[in-house]
Amino acid sequence: MPVEGQRGAAHGEQSDYGAWFQQVTGHVPHPWQQRLGNNLEPDSRVLRIPTGLGKTCGVLGAWMWNRLVRRDPAWPRRLVWALPMRVLVEQTLGVVRAALDAGGFDDVSVVPMLGGEADDRWHLRPEAEAVLVGTQDMLLSRALNRGYGAPRARWPMEFALLHTDALWVLDEVQLMDVGLTTSSQLQSFRGAPPRDATTWRPTHSWWMSATLRPEWLLTVDSSAEVQQSSTRVCVIPPEERAGPAFEATKSLCVAATPAKAADAAQAIADLALASHAADRTSLVIVNTVSLARQVHAKLAKHCAQTEIDLRLVHSRFRPCDRRAWRDDFLRPDAAVPSAGRIIVSTQVVEAGVDLSADLLVTELAPWASLVQRFGRAARFGGQAEIVVVDRGLEGKDLLPYDPEQIVAARGLLTELQTADLASLDDIEQRLRATEPARAELLFHHQPAHVLTELEFVDLFDTTPDLTGADLDIGRFIRTGDDRDLGIAWIDLDGDSAPDPNLHPARDAVCPVAIAEAREWLFKVKTPPTAFAWDFLTGTWRRARREDCRPGAVLAVSAAAGGYDPQLGFTGDPPKRGQRVVVAPAAALGRESLADYGHAFDEVSVQAFKTIATHGRETAEQVGEFAGDLDLPPRTVELLDLAARLHDWGKAHPVFQAAIRREDPARPPRDDLAKAPQTAWHALRGIYDHDPTSGRRRGFRHELASALACFELLRGHAPDHPAFAGADATPVETHDSNLLAAELAALSAGEFDLVAYLVAAHHGKVRGRLHAAPQDQQGRSGGTTLPIRGVADGDLLPATDLAASPGEPAATPAVALSLEPAAIGLSPRYGRSWTERVLELVDRHGPIELAWLETLLRVADVRASRLQTDDPLLETAR
Repeated sequence: MPVEGQRGAAHGEQSDYGAWFQQVTGHVPHPWQQRLGNNLEPDSRVLRIPTGLGKTCGVLGAWMWNRLVRRDPAWPRRLVWALPMRVLVEQTLGVVRAALDAGGFDDVSVVPMLGGEADDRWHLRPEAEAVLVGTQDMLLSRALNRGYGAPRARWPMEFALLHTDALWVLDEVQLMDVGLTTSSQLQSFRGAPPRDATTWRPTHSWWMSATLRPEWLLTVDSSAEVQQSSTRVCVIPPEERAGPAFEATKSLCVAATPAKAADAAQAIADLALASHAADRTSLVIVNTVSLARQVHAKLAKHCAQTEIDLRLVHSRFRPCDRRAWRDDFLRPDAAVPSAGRIIVSTQVVEAGVDLSADLLVTELAPWASLVQRFGRAARFGGQAEIVVVDRGLEGKDLLPYDPEQIVAARGLLTELQTADLASLDDIEQRLRATEPARAELLFHHQPAHVLTELEFVDLFDTTPDLTGADLDIGRFIRTGDDRDLGIAWIDLDGDSAPDPNLHPARDAVCPVAIAEAREWLFKVKTPPTAFAWDFLTGTWRRARREDCRPGAVLAVSAAAGGYDPQLGFTGDPPKRGQRVVVAPAAALGRESLADYGHAFDEVSVQAFKTIATHGRETAEQVGEFAGDLDLPPRTVELLDLAARLHDWGKAHPVFQAAIRREDPARPPRDDLAKAPQTAWHALRGIYDHDPTSGRRRGFRHELASALACFELLRGHAPDHPAFAGADATPVETHDSNLLAAELAALSAGEFDLVAYLVAAHHGKVRGRLHAAPQDQQGRSGGTTLPIRGVADGDLLPATDLAASPGEPAATPAVALSLEPAAIGLSPRYGRSWTERVLELVDRHGPIELAWLETLLRVADVRASRLQTDDPLLETAR
């Protein structure tokens, strides 16, 4: 149960936020946290709060109080927390779970977004509150409709949910590079509802960092909301700058070391050992994983002899091996051994990590990064010693950082002897007042790529080309060497491909720089055996060089080595007889498996049920959540109609033949939408069993459903506005039919929307209609090439479907035409499929169109889970 403060308190009621905050977090709120929680508007804003002053709890508390306790509908139902580093994700998840537990909100989903598969199914609960915490890679890629590590068919659902009724928290933005600008552009693009939007719900963004500059958010096409948010800044005023964090003292000096990495590693190790003290924590931060490994190696022997606890922290570890870090040493109250602890890290601990070091040895970095690193020393008060290591590097040797920013930081360090909060604030204020150009250089943000609205809209369509390729969004998320892919080590039977049902769990996926992965997988003398997932074929195939792209997940034989639980990814060959310890694979539900392959249809595996009954139950599921989401009545009516029509294409002989007719339990009818596992033919070749159709591998029943809607309406109302531009040749009309009459009552735009929703209800038939590789195997008797397993002229037999108000109604047999796939106007239907979808995107916007698509898909999955008897089958018996 919620703690006192009362979930469900009347909207606008001013209860004691401070007492509630203390009960949930264990801390009395800082004044800025109190003000944020009592702010009744969730508008986009900037939070510029120094390190160690509770940004995470402050933001989390404000959302929980206003959304979960006060039940204010103005506050979004989804909290989306984006962070630049995985180690920050795991720490933030711990804070979120603890606060929700303390508040009694055990019904709020907490979803890690770290890559790999986990069957959390958050995307199937659009009406529920949820907190999603992930890296900028995982979240921004989903916001761009190309979710890293997610099955392709699920991309539109996650895209819609992240842009609808969500509060984005962009945390530690100084580390986000181009991802910061992308987040600002996305907020601009979704800031106002499109002209025909009916279900639009606002989404806001909060950007926060100790070193954030509001001007970083602005581009040439920033919306008014983003411009206003850059002036809506939460800061700590001078009169409130008191307490242990402000009173900490931090001495600062600069030490020159050799430039060569091996020599620098030894010098850095010597500096750390020279100032390290027993019972204390020393933190070494360097700029690359390679140098961190070398420094760790230089320290290893001495630390082993003196019993100093030596730890290595960087981004190239699997989550299952990182998890112990927080319990062991990456938390404020972690026990320190008597000989002390030395942590060697990259910039992954630069910001947000609740770690307080007595000694900080850091490699020279841009000023914003140095300020964040200084925040790891004496984080909660006391004293600390800081040593900045300058290797004297110049030019390209300073990559991945901007050389000009390094030079500027080098110069500023000569003017400082301390690095406490007051000193850092004073020098920044002085520079802004007397040397603004120099101040601008210290906090310069110049993104390499800026996402345009046209590019954002183009990303709506997720149809793969014939090679399975996609637009590269990596340049909008990270630049340069920061781009990663995932590698999961698995047990393989020789060189055989993994089972198609095997998909690595997020705990098993190790992030690896793309350049390193290519070097390891394709340039060594004996390359490891690696496989990439192919959506179009639904199989694992041998990985190719071009498969090394941002967000990809490759499966590699455990016998190939390349990973050590203590060192992370190494790329080293295994020692004799050794293998990488395999992390467990995900146990996927049917809904997840169905999203992984073009031809997969696992959601159809249930007890026998007819198309009419499943359509009726899907429509009823729409009604179940329509009220919670405050959907307009007309929108509910359109979703209801699409729900009743969505599986009509399963009456196609190819689909019905996939259910074994020799199964004695099969009902004697050809309108089945569901059948139990034992009733189906084997997945490979599942659509090869209709003798009149030939092979139809890749058959998509939802395309048949949508094409049938076109033909049903044409036979009932050939002059309907939806067919503007078609030939005026008289056509043979069908007998009166309730569903045909419902379609005829729609406007042209409403018909297009219903047809799109029907086609898109598995996320596999969306913006474009073109043949897939499996269609090459589908030619039969000299017919034209099928599209998604549907051939021109295929006959959909007369079928019972659910008509409003839900009773079965017989629909006539219809012959399916592929004319909508043609370019331009077609004689039969007028506008092409692509033109209709583009008009829908223009009228509704990509976000609302994907949102409506998501709602129908959610209703379909929920209806598929129902364990109900089918009255039509009972009648047949």
